[in-house]
Formats: sequence, structure tokens, C-alpha cells
Amino acid sequence: MDKGFPQKKVLSLVLCVAVMLSVMVMGAGAAFSDQDKIENTEAVNMCTALNIIGGYPDGSYKPEGNIKRSEITKMI
Repeated sequence: MDKGFPQKKVLSLVLCVAVMLSVMVMGAGAAFSDQDKIENTEAVNMCTALNIIGGYPDGSYKPEGNIKRSEITKMI
């Protein structure tokens, strides 16, 4: 019996969901006040859609700023 089959099935399911989410997020776009400074907009939009990141209370993302330990802990 092939022990890798369930792992392959789960991996393909995860990849399929990731592709579907990326297509849905493409049109959504997070409207941060400093959107023009963000280099990886697709990644930021995906993380925003998944509620991993949310930006700052003033509506900015601050891509050039440093991240704090508390912020990374919240993301994890």
C-alpha cells in the first residue's frame, strides 16, 4: 500500500484552495493609505483576506517599517 497517497491528496487539496483564494483576492485589494509603497501587493492582499494582517488603525500598512514581536506573534 502507498503511504504517500493521503499526503499527496491533502497537498493537492491545499494547493487547490490556495489557487482559488488567490483568484478571489485578486479583485478584492486591501485599500491601505500607502498602497503605492507596497511591492508584493498580491501577498499583502492574500494575507489581508485571510485576516493574518490588518494594517494599522490609521489605515496604513507601513511596508517600510519594522515589525514588532507582538505583531509577528499575532500573525502566527
